[in-house]
Amino acid sequence: MLAGKKVTIKSDKRGESLSKTNWIVFDARGFTTEENAHVFGKQLRLIVEIASFCGHLGIDTGEDIATAWVNEKFIRASGGLKPNERIRPNFHGLAILPDDDNTYFFP
Repeated sequence: MLAGKKVTIKSDKRGESLSKTNWIVFDARGFTTEENAHVFGKQLRLIVEIASFCGHLGIDTGEDIATAWVNEKFIRASGGLKPNERIRPNFHGLAILPDDDNTYFFP
């Protein structure tokens, strides 16, 4: 728990165990506005960076940019997405997403 929000640490790939992942995701849900999510995300990033520094661990919290992208219309037309699903670019940093499990990331 952080600032009243449950923060889950998980692999960037659905279903992959933390012991096998190269990248981890901090997942927090239930924000009333996108701005509130941004403020929380920036605070979480700072906390993770300070903890990394204090623990002498290397960490890369990203620069909030897409690193790879694919056209969602193409993926949808090829049958790769259900009507309620969406695909987003592979993102390195803070990403604010709808509060559901219908977002997939381009590898």
